[in-house]
Amino acid sequence: MPKPFPPAYVKMPGRPKTQRTREPTEKPKGTKMTKVGIKMKCRLCKHTDHNIRRCHLNKEAGNKNYAYIKRDAARQRAETQSSTSAATNSIPQVSTQQTIRSTQVPAARPVQNRQARKRTGVATSNLNGHVSTQ
Repeated sequence: MPKPFPPAYVKMPGRPKTQRTREPTEKPKGTKMTKVGIKMKCRLCKHTDHNIRRCHLNKEAGNKNYAYIKRDAARQRAETQSSTSAATNSIPQVSTQQTIRSTQVPAARPVQNRQARKRTGVATSNLNGHVSTQ
């Protein structure tokens, strides 16, 4: 007696799954996307050798949209120059205990996890500046 054939393939309704079902012992697929190989580029001229702060097309740097970029860079440059010149002009004599205390880094603020923020109802903001209360 010959073996019976298996039933014919029946296409089921719905969108087909694109990812295979993983075994229980397998690790889940990563959730974050890597930035390896992505080059930063200028938003104005699309070249990869500089960003918008140093772009030759940034004519509005003094008055409008991108003024804060050059202003902040100039302010930061002035602060570093003044602090380095002040440090080189006067070098006070300090004991080793004072230098150890002054070089210690203050403790970082503890980071709240997402669950704690949800429970307390603290307003959070995302990268686009939208504020949402959870």
